[in-house]
Amino acid sequence: MANNGQLSTKVKTGEVRLSYCHLFEPHAFDEGQDAKYSVQIIFDKNDKETAAAISQAYKNAKQNGINKFGQKFGQLVNDLMCKPGDKTGLVRDGDTDPRY
Repeated sequence: MANNGQLSTKVKTGEVRLSYCHLFEPHAFDEGQDAKYSVQIIFDKNDKETAAAISQAYKNAKQNGINKFGQKFGQLVNDLMCKPGDKTGLVRDGDTDPRY
C-alpha cells in the first residue's frame, strides 16, 4: 500500500518506445476537445513483467476509485485491454487490432 491507504499505481518499465508524444505542450486530437498532455507507450508484448505491472497498477487504480467513490465507480471503468476494432480500453495489441 502507498501512503494514505491507497494502492500503488506506479509502474517502472523496461525498454519502451514513445509515440505521438505531446509532452511539452498539450494537444487536442479532435476539434472542440480539451488539449491534454499525452503519449503512447509501445512495449514488447513478450515483456511479461511490464505487462503484469501495468495490469496490477490498473487494478489498483480501479480499486482506489471504488474505495473513494463507491462500488458504482467500478462499473463505469473501461476494461484495460481494448478488443480488436473497439475504441474502449487502454492497451491495444498492434498485431490483432485491424487499425494498426
